[in-house]
Amino acid sequence: MIIHNENIYSKTDSKTDAVVTLNKQVDSEKSTAISLEPSPTTDDGEQNRYPTSRVIALYLFFGGPIGGGLIGLLLLLITGEFGAVLFIPVGMVLGLGLGLIPATLTGIFAAYFELVREPKDLVVVTIVGAFITVIYTLIALVTMSENIEVIGVSVMAALLGGLSALVTGLLFLHKPTSLRTG
Repeated sequence: MIIHNENIYSKTDSKTDAVVTLNKQVDSEKSTAISLEPSPTTDDGEQNRYPTSRVIALYLFFGGPIGGGLIGLLLLLITGEFGAVLFIPVGMVLGLGLGLIPATLTGIFAAYFELVREPKDLVVVTIVGAFITVIYTLIALVTMSENIEVIGVSVMAALLGGLSALVTGLLFLHKPTSLRTG
């Protein structure tokens, strides 16, 4: 009785980079059996890849509006009048324009270091968002050569940038279990 394996067909699945080999066992005295076995080089690389461009895009489009919306919400809470609810969408539109650069830089940082939605990474993204927003605000103040209280504006920028980075991270960074399997 002679039994041997012949590789008669190999296919690579482009979605998972898995190689599946169809083995044909030949038994000269009995019937032919066909088995489907995955290649030992199979890995789920698609599932473990960090979505760099997605994280940057989400920070770019939502980081500034979230910060502006937070300013609108703060004004609503301070005034206590229902008409102040209009400050939220106005703040979001203004935040998109004014917060575009610091939010994008924060998103680039988060994507570069592959930060996820866990407390340690959220603290890091909050500090980085606050720092980048303060630097951006100080550059804008120097460029406009406005005579504004730098300390007060810097503290407000740090609070706003940090809170915006934190909320954006809570909403859009990935859960750690989806990336760190093993």
